[in-house]
Amino acid sequence: MLLLIFFVFNGLVGTQAQVDRYKALFMYKFIQGMEWPAGKVSSSYKVGVLGDYAVFSQLKTMTNDRAVKGKPIEVTQYTPGTSISNFTMLYVAHSKRNLFEELQKQAVSGSTVLITETPGLAQKGSFINFKLDAGKLKFEMNRSSFGEANVRVNGALESLAIIVQ
Repeated sequence: MLLLIFFVFNGLVGTQAQVDRYKALFMYKFIQGMEWPAGKVSSSYKVGVLGDYAVFSQLKTMTNDRAVKGKPIEVTQYTPGTSISNFTMLYVAHSKRNLFEELQKQAVSGSTVLITETPGLAQKGSFINFKLDAGKLKFEMNRSSFGEANVRVNGALESLAIIVQ
């Protein structure tokens, strides 16, 4: 797992389709490297995607018929205005960044890992924020958000992140 993430983390990203695939791959690997509070993940890992059909499609295809720790992964499109408490992760595209503050409060209280792709949102409380840096897809991680939400991240995954406070 680490070798694959390292390869993707350090690989050059070309087209937007490749970026979308890598984001989906990272999210799949994030599920494997995190531990939610007891009871949060009952029968499956529920991942919501807001505002990016390409990432939704890639993630849905990638996780089809796959399980993590014996539980399937359900990928759905998130509808604004509904509670995020049933989700283990929620990805918010840059085009929906105006909903960040509302979603961030719900995410922390509901132990839902909030993933964004807008510069500066990791510092404002996004758990993980994707960024392109010199043609490479990287991710920032906010330890405080994980701590407040009582979600644990394994050290190997954390070592690949750009840590922000």
